[in-house]
Amino acid sequence: MNSPNPSDPWARLTRAARSAPARQDETVPFGFATRVVARAAEVSGGGRSFVEKFAFRAVAVAALLALGSVGLELTQTSSPRATAQPTEATADDALSALVNA
Repeated sequence: MNSPNPSDPWARLTRAARSAPARQDETVPFGFATRVVARAAEVSGGGRSFVEKFAFRAVAVAALLALGSVGLELTQTSSPRATAQPTEATADDALSALVNA
């Protein structure tokens, strides 16, 4: 491996970083998070992106479809249906059906 050139900026920076004293109690300055969020809002322009607009519309359409399907199901289950009442078949009925067949 080639040894780095002493005048190389990367070599000087890494040498300086190795010789720097380690600090243990680094804390974030007061209001740092607020400034970061404010700058992020400035960069993005504060508007919604193309994908976000369609995502919100998709959620609204899905909610309407879900409500519509629930309403349709409730109307179908609450309306009286003509259902055939099952009759009880006895062994005598089954036997007479077999004999008559």
